[in-house]
Amino acid sequence: RRCSRGALRFPTCPSDTTSSGPQCRLSLLDISSCGVTHEGAKAVADALASSSTITELRLSENDLGDSGIAAVSPLLTAASSLAVLRAEKTGARCAALAALFDAIARRSAAAATVALHLARNEIAGDGAEPDSRPRLSLHLLDLAQNPLDRMNFAFLASCASLTSLSVFGSSVRADVLASALRISAPGIQVLNVSACGIDEKTLVEILDAVSARLGGFSTVHTLEIIGNPGCEGAGVARI
Repeated sequence: RRCSRGALRFPTCPSDTTSSGPQCRLSLLDISSCGVTHEGAKAVADALASSSTITELRLSENDLGDSGIAAVSPLLTAASSLAVLRAEKTGARCAALAALFDAIARRSAAAATVALHLARNEIAGDGAEPDSRPRLSLHLLDLAQNPLDRMNFAFLASCASLTSLSVFGSSVRADVLASALRISAPGIQVLNVSACGIDEKTLVEILDAVSARLGGFSTVHTLEIIGNPGCEGAGVARI
């Protein structure tokens, strides 16, 4: 369902009444740009908590902030079918990312892996120690156009299932990312570090890290590096 601004009401989904009560049969709920705030986010999470069919939730361009994202994050634990969360341009910061990661870490082993779309927020770091989350069932993480200036990428050590990572247009500490890639996230297939201000030396470090760990790009099939000052000279030669 796509909600027009100001028209959000719960419960709105078609239901079947069973012995355990009404069961929501929605698979996708799009309430982007609907003026949803913290209270609305909590209503969404409460309404969908028992759903076994919801696979995608779109919350982008709502003024949720950290508290709104934290309010909806338990849904990632409760609804094992939820596989895609879009929360671009919601005012999310470090605390929001930490809440999402904590919720994903508590998902059951049988739950679907998650794609998190968190572009155009104010996320600078993930606010947790490297060993605090033994497993993050993520297959896609989009952190494009975030500051990321305090991101240590330690969470990658918990992301064995991660196949796609984008930090496009972010002020990323590329040397730290290179170090993390050398030892973590062995299944990455798509890596987007375009327009991150990466110089030639650090671009070579990223290329070496991915190549050394993955046996000559054996799993990486897409590497996006355009718009970086390092895309010349030694950087191009190494590619």
